[in-house]
Amino acid sequence: MKKYFINIILLLIIGCSDNSQPIILISYPLDGDTISGIVEIIVEIDTYLEVIKVEYYVDEILITTLSEDPFYWMWDTTEYLDTLHTLKAYAYTSNGSVGISDIIEVTVDQSSIE
Repeated sequence: MKKYFINIILLLIIGCSDNSQPIILISYPLDGDTISGIVEIIVEIDTYLEVIKVEYYVDEILITTLSEDPFYWMWDTTEYLDTLHTLKAYAYTSNGSVGISDIIEVTVDQSSIE
C-alpha cells in the first residue's frame, strides 16, 4: 500500500511541474520576403504563462530586447547591407521557460526607397 501511495505523490509532483515552453512565431515579415526601410517585426506567442521579454536577433546577433506587450519591433533595415539576413526571436516566460522561433530569411533591398 505504501509503495502505491509514494508513486501517486511523485506522479502528482512531477505532473504539476510546469516546464512547457512558449511557442513563438515570427508572423511578419514572412520567410523569403524582400523588405526595405523601417519594418515592423511581428511575433505571435502561444503560452498561458506571462511573457516577460522577447529578444530579437538579426544574423545571430542580439539586436533588441522588449519587456512590454505588444512585443513588436521596428527594424531599421537601412542600417544593413542589401543582402540576405536571418531573423530569430526568443520568448521568455515568468517561470523561466524559453521559446525560440524558427529562423526566417529576408532580403534587404533599399533600391525601392526614394
